[in-house]
Amino acid sequence: MDSAIMAADKKLASLAQDREVMDIYERRLKAEWDHASAISSAERRGIEKVARNALAKGIPIEVVCEITGLDMETVSSLGA
Repeated sequence: MDSAIMAADKKLASLAQDREVMDIYERRLKAEWDHASAISSAERRGIEKVARNALAKGIPIEVVCEITGLDMETVSSLGA
């Protein structure tokens, strides 16, 4: 194994034993997951809004499903 990789591995093992460092890491990871989840939720709401608008314009549900990638059940519930 490359000496630089071995040194990095040793440093990582050392940091992993430091509770404060691990707490910071875990909070950062949770923040990243929360951010990704928020983005995903916003995207989903946007797609559902497009589907609602398309249904309101009379576009057939099958076409709305094809365009948005939403399943028939989801699109049907949006039109209700």
